[in-house]
Amino acid sequence: MEIDFPPRDERHPLRLKIEIFLNTLNHVFIGFVSINMTWTCFQNGWTVMTLHAWLCTIGYNLLLAESILCFYPANVWTDMYSVRAKTGVHWFLHVVGSGMGLAGAILMIVHEKGQFHSTVHAVFGFIASFLLFFNLVTSVAAFFHHCRGRKLHPFTHTALQNFIYSSFMAGMLSQCLGYYYMESVDEILIRLMISFTAITLVLTVLEYTVSYVKQCHTPVEDLEL
Repeated sequence: MEIDFPPRDERHPLRLKIEIFLNTLNHVFIGFVSINMTWTCFQNGWTVMTLHAWLCTIGYNLLLAESILCFYPANVWTDMYSVRAKTGVHWFLHVVGSGMGLAGAILMIVHEKGQFHSTVHAVFGFIASFLLFFNLVTSVAAFFHHCRGRKLHPFTHTALQNFIYSSFMAGMLSQCLGYYYMESVDEILIRLMISFTAITLVLTVLEYTVSYVKQCHTPVEDLEL
């Protein structure tokens, strides 16, 4: 979204500290789950199941989460970026994250020979994959649109963000349920990964909401159409 936020010194100090703390905590949980999943898959060997789990975890938990957080006012690693840079990073992360998440889903579908298992994990995964396919196509178009120096209309951008948000939520819920299927993994570690993934989902939803409310309070004439 081509909207900038007020610099840090114009925001309430206490509110700013809380925002930065929650954002940093979110990044810690994202890093913990991503690193542990990578290490677990490496230890157990790269099979169809471990590759599926790794692709979906990195795609949803890391890349899609970070793409959503790009425009959060207190996001620690994009706060000093220009609006154009944030937009480019956002679409790039979303394209790669969507591709990885969709690849992980397709890998499992091929492995199961098209058979659909009616587990809650599979249902949420199917919903997320369906939305992700649409997101991938539109995100590639939006990314190249951005690279050519053009801007999306704010309402078009908002509609795309809602699809991204929906697929992210479905994918993260599927992730939480999918960890129960991990074999040869310590039960405490599984519970930690489930808990941290759920917290990441909640914090990302909260931070996305803050960004969305900020957008809604920005007059249309101030948006770069």
